[in-house]
Amino acid sequence: DPDPKRAANIPPDQASFLKAYESREADMINFLKANNLVTFPDYLGPFQIRQLPEAFKPTSPGGFMNPPGVYDKDPTGFYFIPTYDPESKNFYIRAAIEDPRPILGHEGIPGHFLQLSIANHLSDEIRRQHEDTVFIEGWALYGEEMLMRTGLYPNNSPAQGQILRLSRYRAARIGVDVNLHTGRWSFEQAVKYFMDAGGLDREAAEGEAAGAASSPTQKIS
Repeated sequence: DPDPKRAANIPPDQASFLKAYESREADMINFLKANNLVTFPDYLGPFQIRQLPEAFKPTSPGGFMNPPGVYDKDPTGFYFIPTYDPESKNFYIRAAIEDPRPILGHEGIPGHFLQLSIANHLSDEIRRQHEDTVFIEGWALYGEEMLMRTGLYPNNSPAQGQILRLSRYRAARIGVDVNLHTGRWSFEQAVKYFMDAGGLDREAAEGEAAGAASSPTQKIS
């Protein structure tokens, strides 16, 4: 499981938690540029970290990313992260304290924010409007492994462990999505499967099961 004790520095409060995300984001961007791993288009806007509104907590235990829209004039993207609690058992909060980069890279750069920003500027109107969740999630997953394989996350580091734990959780999402929406499982069965097969705590498992229930096929992508 994610262990905050492996963190180089444990943030004392929410403001410091946000700052930790921001500083690690800058480090990741510098690494990507130094190693010429992705192209940063001129139109790419800033990616800002914000606290998750409480209303979204029941279905987004790990937070969520809000990209700029196709017709938005403002290219800014936002990543809403959970409310900080150093004693929390929430999988995502513990992982972020340990090292926020794996999930941050998935949601931001080189993940969802970068890919969707580029998609917004495609020349074909149909391609701009079409959201292929298999590609969207596939690219973000590829970005995680790319950063690990190119040396940002050393062997046996907390971040490398997170990549493996996140792979386990995402494999569990397939079983939940299919069985929940075919009526084979109850909500509680989905929660238990996320805990047993996906390695999540109950708070995160309930949130992910609620998210799966409200968005059919998203989890399986």
